[in-house]
Amino acid sequence: MIVVLPLSAQWDIRLEIPSPKSSNLPNTLLTGTTALQGGEFDTGKGYIVTGSKAIFDAGLFSLDGSLEYSDFKNEGTIAQLPITGLPVSQTQINLTSAVKQQGVGVGLNAIIWAPFIGVGGEFGLIQRFQSYEVILDKVSNSKTIGRTWMRVGARYRIPFVPVDAYITASWQQPLNANKPVVVNSTQSLVDLLNTQGTGQEFNRLWTFGVGIRY
Repeated sequence: MIVVLPLSAQWDIRLEIPSPKSSNLPNTLLTGTTALQGGEFDTGKGYIVTGSKAIFDAGLFSLDGSLEYSDFKNEGTIAQLPITGLPVSQTQINLTSAVKQQGVGVGLNAIIWAPFIGVGGEFGLIQRFQSYEVILDKVSNSKTIGRTWMRVGARYRIPFVPVDAYITASWQQPLNANKPVVVNSTQSLVDLLNTQGTGQEFNRLWTFGVGIRY
C-alpha cells in the first residue's frame, strides 16, 4: 500500500462576479388603501473574493479550505395600485425594491483535473454568514442569516502566462431553501418580510471569475 502525502501547500486567490437570482413578490393584488400588485428583483450584481489553501494536493486532485467575503444585491420594482376602480395603466406606480446580502463564508472545495488539457471540475460546500436586507419602497426588514451553499463549477488554466492563472465558472444554490410565502393579504406581506432570510432571499447564483494558484 502506498500512502500519498500532500505534494505542496498550494494557495489560491479568486475573484468572481455573481449573477444572483432572488424570489419575486407574487403578482397578487393586496386589498387596502395602498395595494401592491407584485414585485421583481431582476437586476443582480455583486462580487465574491475567496482565499483558499490546499489541505491535500496530489496533482490531479486537491482539497482546499477557503475563506471568502461576498456582496450580493438585486434591484427591481414593485407595482403599487393606490386607487381602485380605474384601469391599471392609469393608476399603477412603480416603486423601487432591493435585496442585499453581504458577509463572510468558510468552505471546502474539491478540484479534479483532467490530464494534459488544463481543465478541472469543482465541487464545494460554503457556509455563509451574511447580513440580509429586503427593501420594498420605504418598508425594509433586515437580519443576520447563516446558510450552507453548494458550489459546482469548472476552471481552465490560462496557457502561456508566467503565473498559474485560471478562469472559472460555477453554479451555486443553498441547501436549505424554503418555499416562498403566498402573498394574498396585507398580513401575508408582513409574513413575507418576516420570513426573508430563511429561504426567500437569493436562491441561486451563476458566477464567472478569474484566479491565481501558487
